[in-house]
Formats: sequence, C-alpha cells, structure tokens
Amino acid sequence: MKAVWRFALRWWCVCALAGLGTPLLAQTNPVSMVFVGDVMLANLPGQRIAKGHDPFAPFAAVLNASDIRIANLECVISTVGKAQDKPFTFRAHPRTLPLLKQHFDLVSLANNHTGDFGPVAFTQMLDYLQATGLPYVGG
Repeated sequence: MKAVWRFALRWWCVCALAGLGTPLLAQTNPVSMVFVGDVMLANLPGQRIAKGHDPFAPFAAVLNASDIRIANLECVISTVGKAQDKPFTFRAHPRTLPLLKQHFDLVSLANNHTGDFGPVAFTQMLDYLQATGLPYVGG
C-alpha cells in the first residue's frame, strides 16, 4: 500500500511540475489538430515549388483553421549524400523549407525515406530544420 501512495505522490508532482494540474482539466477551449501523411517535396513537387507554386495552397484553409499542423516528411531535405541502393529515393532542395514551415508546426521523420541519401544528408536535414525553426520528431 505504501508503494501505491509513493507512486501517486510522484505522479502528482510530475503533473504539477509539468503544469498538468486543474487548469488543464478545467479548460473548455478545444484544440484542433491536422495530421498529414507522406508529404513528398522532391521531384515534380520540388520543381513546381522552384517555379513559385505552393502545392499546399488547395489545402491552406484546412491547415490554417487548425491549431496544430503535423506532417510526415516523406523525403530528406538536403543537397549532399549518395542515393542508397533502393527502388525509390527522394531528396528535396532546402528551398522547400519556407513552405513547409509556413504550413506545418511539426514534421515527423519516422518513415522509409529520411535515410535515402545516407547519414550525411539526414544530418544536414536536421540542421536545416533547426535553422528554420521547424520542430521534428522521429527518424
């Protein structure tokens, strides 16, 4: 029984320190989130972006109406590295980053294409994302 109380006290302390107390439970404003899968900015989308086209424009109203916008980045954003030996490899130019940042608050890198051009390209992408101020998870 003592262990249960110790666990409950620790859990309460963690929640209190993280700000997860009563105010969170009393909050009445809903938060909207959009999750977008497989955003691939290489090849044709990348070429269109280079010409000034915004591939997200048709969805801008939905994206802008959401509080949190998350995308699965289905390519590596880099200028370096060597294509891995696999059927499809996707590498987007860093010029795609401002559009990505404009439309999304966070990107997931947990997919089968972030390593398409090896560790050096992946590391460069992380540097680009940090410099752009676009948070990422996974990878």
